[in-house]
Amino acid sequence: MNYEPTKGGWVAALLGVLLVLAGTPALAQKKPGGGTTTDCSAPVDFPAFIYGVTITSSRVSEVDIRIADAMGRCSRSLARVPGVERRPLLMALEDGVWRAVWPDGDGYDNTNDGLVVQDFRIGAQASVDVIGSGRVASGRVTGLEAAAGGDFLFQRVNLGEVPTSVWRAAVSTGPDDSAQRIIATTKLADVGHCALFDIALGPDGDSLYFTDERADGQQGNSVRRVSLSSLTAAGAFDAACGTQVLEVLGGHIVQLAAGPCPPGSTGTCLALERHNVRGIPCTPDYYRTDVFALDTSQSSTLQLAYPSWAPQGALYGRQTGSTSKNSCTAKIYTTIVRHQLGGDLASDSMTTLGTATSIDAPNPMP
Repeated sequence: MNYEPTKGGWVAALLGVLLVLAGTPALAQKKPGGGTTTDCSAPVDFPAFIYGVTITSSRVSEVDIRIADAMGRCSRSLARVPGVERRPLLMALEDGVWRAVWPDGDGYDNTNDGLVVQDFRIGAQASVDVIGSGRVASGRVTGLEAAAGGDFLFQRVNLGEVPTSVWRAAVSTGPDDSAQRIIATTKLADVGHCALFDIALGPDGDSLYFTDERADGQQGNSVRRVSLSSLTAAGAFDAACGTQVLEVLGGHIVQLAAGPCPPGSTGTCLALERHNVRGIPCTPDYYRTDVFALDTSQSSTLQLAYPSWAPQGALYGRQTGSTSKNSCTAKIYTTIVRHQLGGDLASDSMTTLGTATSIDAPNPMP
């Protein structure tokens, strides 16, 4: 969850996404005793994305963290952790090794919160061979982002659920190349003076984008940029909080994603999940994602929540819309989808990847 510290935005977002807790998971049904039962005889581009499934029994919630192929037909379980909503991260390393990262802890007491790293290889019929893991007591975090070489970025938040600093984590093996993964964290910047909600690392690996309040006080947000290479340990964003690259009216940004624009377009594209754009909650576009090309004036709108960029200008996420006839209709569905964007940033096609009872969302390999 990406929290908006003003206007109660994160509360509304949480209430909205809890709607998806109803339903029956169809993607990767769980077998008693572990494992998942899907067609993994001929997986396509496995693993293509990672996601979490919330499983509730006897009023106790757990999240099954899973990886899936590009069509959503084959999935495998990596771990089951207590709580709800993990937003795991997936990265490809060298020599066929993959890395999964997810927040650990209870989400309430910061002293128990941390980040878990799990490295693994893929065997025959998409079997998973865990080769190492590690954990760091980082405090409560949000906004995981992949960086170069298997490193990752995250925001550390305080008890008031406002990000106060941005950190980089580097992972290495032990001195004897043992299975233990050692995680070293470095604070890149203090961000307490900026009304920062979420971060996204651009395709150039150096542009760090983040959302901020509009300077004129109107409803909406601006997106700003800083150079990652310009940040030093224990440094700070400048007094201006970076350089503004985009400003939008209406709606609160609760999720920001950056990636290469699709074929036929150029430069960097941003995907902004925005809530209540028109100020009318009972409308299908209460949950929507607006896509913008920073180098041009192109833009488009998708019925999508939790956007995340994949290669070749595709967006993964959860379908949104409306079905109810007599009540408030804004809803995030359990349907996991992939939109292939064209040069005009409109969706050329939408592929359904499955459904899962969860308030997590798919996160593809960048």
